[in-house]
Amino acid sequence: MALKSISNGLISRGTVSRAFNVPSGSFKQIFTSSGTFVVPPNIVNLRYLVVAGGGGGSSGDQGSAGGGGAGGVLSSAGFSVIPGQTLNIVVGAGGAAGTPPGRGTGAQGANSGFWSASPFPAVWAIGGGYGEGKASSPGSGAPGGAGGSGGGAGGGGAPIVYGGGANTAGQGNVGADAGLQTGGGGGGANTAGSGPVGGSGIFSALSGSNTAYAGGGGGWGTSGGYGTGGGGIAISPYASNYYGAPSSTVAPFGAVAGTPYGAGSGSPGAPGFFGQSAVASTGSGGSGTRAEGGAGGSGIVILNWG
Repeated sequence: MALKSISNGLISRGTVSRAFNVPSGSFKQIFTSSGTFVVPPNIVNLRYLVVAGGGGGSSGDQGSAGGGGAGGVLSSAGFSVIPGQTLNIVVGAGGAAGTPPGRGTGAQGANSGFWSASPFPAVWAIGGGYGEGKASSPGSGAPGGAGGSGGGAGGGGAPIVYGGGANTAGQGNVGADAGLQTGGGGGGANTAGSGPVGGSGIFSALSGSNTAYAGGGGGWGTSGGYGTGGGGIAISPYASNYYGAPSSTVAPFGAVAGTPYGAGSGSPGAPGFFGQSAVASTGSGGSGTRAEGGAGGSGIVILNWG
């Protein structure tokens, strides 16, 4: 997608906006579980980042497994509130991993968002789509699940192309289609899944540090091999005139659980071909792999003001 516009501390790329420039001296509250927030005195606008739970990756003991899609991402630099108002915060869980035998479908991630009394609008990011696998009979793959970003499809043993999961407009990208014996990568917040590779996520500095969110989980297949999970595409918190960054500032793909880059890689994360789960509080997708997929990462809600 081409650069659309830059204004009010946001960068818009296509229909997806990202919090971009965080004023020094601002205050924040980070929610990694559900709760409530009372708007402080004299505050009439909030900046926010909402990331839903990532989709779970699938198992595919007969040839291929799709990665989970990233949770949907929403952000704004000018959400109107009134002092003393209570916001109800919901942080979505990541989707469970698919398990064998046969085609072990992952679970969709749960929605994240916040809401208050009317007339204030609710804000909801949609959970990432599940990854799909392949059962033993020929042609027995299946499409990936729809979500904030779509899950990867499971590839069949016959000349049938199964589609990646659909995305939610303005929140993410589609999952990859499956090939013969190749599971698709889950969609990420920044790019779609491609082959077994998960789509890339985004970076945001709203938490106070430039952090990656919402990468798609990598897929797996006996033909395509292991697909890497999607890293984040770096966005400088201080730049003012462009989206993206030179290649030297693009986060590595193939993230391993426990690193700051979020998404599960299709390569085994433990003995016995168990998949890698996404890092918690990133909203990234879990990996698809042979024995058991990886779980999606839980979401996060960040509020920033001042």
